[in-house]
Amino acid sequence: MEKEKSVIAKWFIFSFIISILLFYINIDKKRLQALIKSNEKNLLLYLLSTQWLYRKINGENIFMFLEKGGYNRIAVYGKNHSCECLCSELRNMGIEVVCIVDDKSNGRYGSIPIMKKDSMPKDVDAIIITNLVNGELIKKDLEDVYAKAVFTLEDIIKWG
Repeated sequence: MEKEKSVIAKWFIFSFIISILLFYINIDKKRLQALIKSNEKNLLLYLLSTQWLYRKINGENIFMFLEKGGYNRIAVYGKNHSCECLCSELRNMGIEVVCIVDDKSNGRYGSIPIMKKDSMPKDVDAIIITNLVNGELIKKDLEDVYAKAVFTLEDIIKWG
């Protein structure tokens, strides 16, 4: 009987240790996946930023097509570092950034209101999406809802 209790106790301890190991392996797997996703996003941001800087250094006015196309009132979709650079660039060109659309934040960025997609004004001339990871999905979604010009920042920077 004592031997059986000892075997059961050892089996219980062994099972408990295995359960804990599996729990931590699962957590580490989730952390690793989050790190990989973050790394991919940072790489996209780096590549976009260097392309943008390279084109500016070489004297290109990347956003001139907005002026030429009559896009004077712009909504920027996604508040992030690229959004801040884009707003500064457009402001310097005299193009009005009507709002920044971001469902995760609100308030203001300087004088520009930050609002949710449902509240975005309908009278904007174009929407520029700064989200690098899901830009094409957001573009498709916005094109279905708004019959306006919708651009991704990535396409503008890469292809002008």
